[in-house]
Parts: sequence; structure tokens; C-alpha cells
Amino acid sequence: MAESIENLGTSFDAEIVEFDDKFAYTSNLKTNELVYAVIVNRSSKQIIIVFRGSANVKDFLVDFRFFQHTPPIVKEITDKKAKLHKGFSDYLLRKTKVEGTSQLDQILSVLKEVYAYKTPDQDYSDYELVITGFSLGGSLSQLLSFILAGLKEAEFIPKPVKAVTYASPVVGDKHFFSAYQDLEKENKVRHIRVSNNSDVVPGNPGMGIKKPYKQTGVNIHLKENKKAEVKYENTKSILSQTSINPFSRHSTYGEKDKSYYERLYGTDTKTGAFINDHVLRKTIEQLYEEHAEL
Repeated sequence: MAESIENLGTSFDAEIVEFDDKFAYTSNLKTNELVYAVIVNRSSKQIIIVFRGSANVKDFLVDFRFFQHTPPIVKEITDKKAKLHKGFSDYLLRKTKVEGTSQLDQILSVLKEVYAYKTPDQDYSDYELVITGFSLGGSLSQLLSFILAGLKEAEFIPKPVKAVTYASPVVGDKHFFSAYQDLEKENKVRHIRVSNNSDVVPGNPGMGIKKPYKQTGVNIHLKENKKAEVKYENTKSILSQTSINPFSRHSTYGEKDKSYYERLYGTDTKTGAFINDHVLRKTIEQLYEEHAEL
């Protein structure tokens, strides 16, 4: 990666302005907290927040802890009775054991500093905000995009806030989806959600859940040696994604014709063209114009 960045030369100008590395310094699985980075990309005029994915047993237990609740901050954004996945909202909103403040508070503090930064040569006030992550990181990106798009305290951030997630588990119920959609209609948020066929992690558990979960945004659903299915919302059940070895489809890279990278960037064996050229050449706004049901 370092070599690839170096080869970009002067065409790439970016730096990490914040790196939350508490995870690297904790050995007890019970005290591990999320890791994120905030990047200023001057080449693309973007502020980028990147969340790490699921990294240990505790994370996967959180992924499948489907209890629902309504944190107070949700009521500041919508009057709809939105229910959130408690595991993911706790990761982002609870006070951490290391700092005594929530990760949301810390991220907001960094963003305020970055967006306010001005010199004769640099002004980041109009940079768009992009949030991304894989698996657990995808769900946190999805949730954070909702909060930063609708929270009054985050009005200094240019809109729309854009989220690009991979393998994101479900985050909220139908009321959360409706509240998220309200923000989409106001052009305050955009979400491109990439999922992989037969990956159970992004699926809705369905059975035993009083208020079923719904995914948000425009979904790019990857398939083996076929064009990806592009559809708005497109919540799929865990049952429909079950296979002999479903977690092999949760891999980011290296699983031939199965992983996210291989399927997203797969090529036609005869022509060499990208199978998913119909999405790779589109901007987020173009995908929304073509597929979002707003």
C-alpha cells in the first residue's frame, strides 16, 4: 500500500489527522473499543472517516446482538420511534472506559477542528464528508452518517454526508429506515451499501425480532461472475443468504470469485472488461438518481 501511494506522487495529497488506536493497546477482549481514522484528502477535497471491521470474537458477538433500543440522540434527529441495534449504537454512543467520553463526541471534536482549520493556502470548510467501513465498521458508518446528517450540532458539515459501506450488518428498524429516508429526501445523506451474495452478516435475522430490521441506501449486491444487482434498500434475510460456507463470502480479499474485492472488480474472461462497469463508472449521486426511491 505504501508503495502504491508513493507511485501516485504529487497527484495524491492526503494525511491522517486522527487515529484512534485504543484497540492496539488493550489485551482484554472485554475492554476493546473501536478503532477509526480521520483523513484529509486534499486531492479529492474530502474528509474521510474510516472504521475498522470486526476483528475478534467480541466484535462478532456484538454483530449478532440484535437487541433494539432508542438512544436519546435519535430523538434529537427524528420524532419517529426509530429502534437501533443496541450493540452498534453502544459502540458509538456510550462513554468509553479509556477516555470517559463517547466515540461520537471525540469524532465530532476532531471534525470541528478540521473544518475550522484555515491558512492562506488551506481551507477545508467545503470538503465533503465520506464515512466508510467493512462489517462492524460498515454498520458504524451507516449509523454515524445518520447522526451527522441530522444532528443540529453537526450543521457545520457540508451536506450530503456520504457513507460507502461493505458487508454492513443491519442497524435499525423500519422507523429508522423511514427517518434515514427523510434525511435522504432533504439531500442531507447518501449511502451506498455493498453486500456480497451468500454473506449472512448483512442479513436481517427476521425470526424472533418484534420489529424487523431494514437496510438503508442504494445496495450493490455482488454476485459470482455476474453483474451486481443494484436496488434501493434491498434488505435480504439471513436465511436467504445461508450457504455451506457463508462466512467465506464475508472475506474482503483473496477468496477467488467469492470475496468482496474479487466480485466487485471481477473481469470478463473474454473481453477483460469489468463485470460491474455499470456501477464502477457511476458517482454516488448518479446511483441515487437511477435507483433511489425517494
